[in-house]
Amino acid sequence: MGIHKADRTLTWISINSQPLFHLHQSLPYAVVTTFTDITERKQVEEMLRNQAQRDRLIARTDGLTKVANRRCFDQRLQSEWPTLIERQKLLSLIMLDVDYFKRYNDFYGHQAGDTCLVKVASSAARAVKRSSDLLARYGGEEFAVILPHTDAAGAIAVAESIAEAIRDLGIPHQQSDVSEIVTVSMGIATVPSLGTSPDELVALADRALYDAKQLGRDRINCAVNQMKSPDFYPVVE
Repeated sequence: MGIHKADRTLTWISINSQPLFHLHQSLPYAVVTTFTDITERKQVEEMLRNQAQRDRLIARTDGLTKVANRRCFDQRLQSEWPTLIERQKLLSLIMLDVDYFKRYNDFYGHQAGDTCLVKVASSAARAVKRSSDLLARYGGEEFAVILPHTDAAGAIAVAESIAEAIRDLGIPHQQSDVSEIVTVSMGIATVPSLGTSPDELVALADRALYDAKQLGRDRINCAVNQMKSPDFYPVVE
């Protein structure tokens, strides 16, 4: 039991009651109650609980950008899938890549590149409004956004908000062939079919991203809902 003292500090008390009986009597003649201050134990338990929560958060967070990491992305996509199948709901995925990021790193340096990724992630996270959505760093300069219960039109709207937020940063990029500032290319895939797997959804979105790069970058491209593409694609820097 928690008790607030006059100075507003909280003290935790453990109360234990034990009845006392005379020989051959069924009713107690007295009850002994002990009170033990367990505040220190409670503080240790709270500290350990908070530490465990921090450890779980660290395990699911990208160390640089502080958004969700690849492990968290994989777990969320897998956890969303049974609901998608059971309730026959839509799910959209956005794959996002910073345009000509290797050139940016080579020209401005890796520290500037890290700063750029942090700013891109922060702006993208603010553009992803719903608590049910997830922005994650997929790897390197590539990010992914899981959008449960979202059709293609809704995913496009989110992608446009992300692209605008990143443009508004105005990060100079002298080595880009498409803009004087940092821009992103995005691929979108939406799954209405129960026969599609999480891996296929990622492949669809990745193919759409690849096509966006091939079409000139700094753009959003939507995938078709059929897997007609090869198993891998050449890397476009």
